[in-house]
Amino acid sequence: MGEHATRRSDGERIKIGTCESLYYLRWDDIDNVQPDGAYSLRQPGFWFRLPFSDEDHLRPGDYNDYNRAVRLLPYQEDDNPTPISFKPNGTPRPGTFQLRHDSGLLLNVACYHGAQLPVDSQEIRAHWNGRDPFPWELYMVKHQADEGLLPIIRCRHCGDTYRSDWASVLPHVADEVLRARLTDYAAQVKVPALV
Repeated sequence: MGEHATRRSDGERIKIGTCESLYYLRWDDIDNVQPDGAYSLRQPGFWFRLPFSDEDHLRPGDYNDYNRAVRLLPYQEDDNPTPISFKPNGTPRPGTFQLRHDSGLLLNVACYHGAQLPVDSQEIRAHWNGRDPFPWELYMVKHQADEGLLPIIRCRHCGDTYRSDWASVLPHVADEVLRARLTDYAAQVKVPALV
């Protein structure tokens, strides 16, 4: 179901997302729109797009790429030259992606988010051919009651999403402007929920 709102600057009705995923709206935009329906965009559970600096000139609802994310790359600490790769908290459940061929063949394949190959069977053989060493990306932020804005990460391949924490994610964001904005989000430990 599509979520819509009226942009306060010009009165235009815009799409802001689907269900809780408000991929056409930044957290910083919520005061600039009036959502359709009797709910507040400050209530916990909504996901918001990341505040990319190259989109600062755009108005709410005008962001084109609803699926935009930032890849979580390794970083090095000053006292240790060994690169530190992102690892999600816990063990993520396997996702699924589909492989298709013009013949009509369609295969569902388990995605272990770069940690391992799918298990071989008599019909399918799994092999690495250019394995992606950095499958994780920061996708959105989620307003969580009593915790504020939290990062939502996803596997770039199957799209499965998981909640993470800022301490794990922020060092892997290479874009300094975006990292600074996300650090401000992280500092908002408790965001009051308006009902």
